Amino acid sequence: MKNRVFVDIGNTFTKHKVANNYFASPNEFFDLGDVSNIDEIWISNVSKKDPKINHKAVFYAQSQSSYKNLINAYSDYKQLGVDRWLALIGGYEISENRNYLVIDTGTAVTLDLVLDRSTHLGGIIFPGYSKIKSTFPEFKSIKNVHGLLGVNTEESWSLGLSDMVSDRLNSLVHQLKNVYHEFDILVTGGGFDSLKSKVNFPYTFSKHLVIDGLEYYSKSVG
Repeated sequence: MKNRVFVDIGNTFTKHKVANNYFASPNEFFDLGDVSNIDEIWISNVSKKDPKINHKAVFYAQSQSSYKNLINAYSDYKQLGVDRWLALIGGYEISENRNYLVIDTGTAVTLDLVLDRSTHLGGIIFPGYSKIKSTFPEFKSIKNVHGLLGVNTEESWSLGLSDMVSDRLNSLVHQLKNVYHEFDILVTGGGFDSLKSKVNFPYTFSKHLVIDGLEYYSKSVG
């Protein structure tokens, strides 16, 4: 069996999986270290930066028109972000229901719905907590807080922002429920901590859904 490393490079953090162990670091500090005993390195990269990994066998995941019975809804399938595609693959492999919704709460919040474990209907994207926060320089360093009311400007801003994002997420999920009724909800992404106390739908949190999807992807193409 090949010794593979799986790397998920997001806009802010990089995660990687080695021998069933998961690691995460800010992009600027990511370092795989010694890769001399690694046969292959598989990468999902949605950032605009080259990770500059020096290895003879580096493979970059790309969105596909299909994976097993799962059909990509995009007419130009390559336009679907590779992280979204890999999360859909991860959902395909672990969902206990044939219908499932994948929610990724990273720099952007994305929702993608699959029916009958085969038909990807499409998705929705809107800015996440950290992305909106970064557009206001005076509040870039505020910390996530929980509660109903803030007792200073920073807390009030943080609460209002998380309310705005979570309210939109709740609204979208319930709109989809009204139309498509029953589906599993799989949530992933580092931004969920600021939202989880405010979502009003049942879900399963799958912390490593993208990187696990990357592993399934690698087995299907390599």
